[in-house]
Amino acid sequence: MYPSNSHFNIAGLRYAEWSNLDSRLLWIYEGPPLGDQGTFNPWRLSAWLLSAGSLRVKGEGREAVAEAGSWIFPPFAKDTREFSKDANILSIGFWLRWPDGRGLFELPDARVLPAEELPQLERQARRLLRKVEQVLPRASVDLKTQVLGATTYFNLQRYFEDWVSVYLDAMRHLGVPEKLFSLTDERMLQAQVFLDSQPLSKPLPMERVAAAINLSLSHADRLFREAYGLSLKAYWEERRTMAAVRDLTDSKLAVKEIAFRVGFKTASSFSHWFLKRRGVYPREFRALNSE
Repeated sequence: MYPSNSHFNIAGLRYAEWSNLDSRLLWIYEGPPLGDQGTFNPWRLSAWLLSAGSLRVKGEGREAVAEAGSWIFPPFAKDTREFSKDANILSIGFWLRWPDGRGLFELPDARVLPAEELPQLERQARRLLRKVEQVLPRASVDLKTQVLGATTYFNLQRYFEDWVSVYLDAMRHLGVPEKLFSLTDERMLQAQVFLDSQPLSKPLPMERVAAAINLSLSHADRLFREAYGLSLKAYWEERRTMAAVRDLTDSKLAVKEIAFRVGFKTASSFSHWFLKRRGVYPREFRALNSE
């Protein structure tokens, strides 16, 4: 079930609410289908363009067949996917998900779209593929593990979002509605805005957050967790982490200065905290992400 203080609708959202959508590219490649193309993963969306062969998707009485020259969008369900032996695909895996893990689109069954009906979808997909191959020539299919700097990341994200904008057109063309996550409890949006406005160099103002929305601390924390999938403290820690990542990647500030900027009194305590959050020490992270 969805959280009790949220709802899904087909109207628009405020900008602050759209910022809660996790939009990221997981993989893109062209070639024979890989092993994980035949499995269901409830956290991701996929889009496959068949350039050769065919694909049959079956499950719960539903069946869809895609031939060469068609896009197929697998369902958000446990179905069986059977590629022909000569199948060749352009495959894109990605997230468009809300804080509770639900998707912007949740297809109940597979949808097939002839590529000629929306040629921009293939054009943008190939543009994205070329960019990935250019900046990550030795990348594995799983982009999550690739190391790259902030400039490269945001450049790739821009290409990905150009493709997503056409993907949205494809979903509308196929009659698949968007499921928008909107907070009906305005206090949680106020809490998020309040947290985002606080300086990271000072301790987490937990009591001030609760007071700002006229709730007890325990009540505010519970509602915030239901709305965003994170406690107030976890949300604050993520803000600190992202700020540290930006400074380490995009600035020449000393590690000690970055530590002070995100609320630590010593570089040592910051380094151990960062190691727990990112798996490497700050100086190692900076070296890996320098361009």
